[in-house]
Amino acid sequence: MAIRYKNFQPVKYSPGRHSIGGILAVAAVQGMIVSRLAGSVDTFELATGKAGYFLTRNVVSAADAKAFHEADMLRLNKGGFQSPFVIGGAVQAEDFEEFWVEGSALLDASMDVDTRVGDQVTSVAGKFSEVTSLTTQEVIAKVVLNIAAINGGGGRRFLLQTIRGTNPVVAA
Repeated sequence: MAIRYKNFQPVKYSPGRHSIGGILAVAAVQGMIVSRLAGSVDTFELATGKAGYFLTRNVVSAADAKAFHEADMLRLNKGGFQSPFVIGGAVQAEDFEEFWVEGSALLDASMDVDTRVGDQVTSVAGKFSEVTSLTTQEVIAKVVLNIAAINGGGGRRFLLQTIRGTNPVVAA
């Protein structure tokens, strides 16, 4: 039996970890980056150029959530079952110190074999992307490792370390 790892996998939790809640109006996958919608207290958007927080679960339509629950109704509290958030409903996002990320649902095309250890990472439509402008983009993380994807389908798997801040942090 093959072991499949999650495409977003926290490794190290921050001692002063933050968790935020709000409403997200679009489908998204666990690990995507969200930030507060400008002028709103409780509404999220997929982050672009912002050092947001990471969704703790997938966000799906109500119909998909119903089908998902019906397919797994005998295993609700077993085998790592995790009920998804529903579009337009309350979602939760957290901060992690280090995490693995892989797959086209989470990685922008700029994150490839040429991405170097120490490169800075920002967000584009909720995905992880290399920083292209230190004056307009917030840095969310830096690359610690860049290895071949382990879940198949090619691509890369990155170990990222959070270096969140509105002032860009120069990679060491």
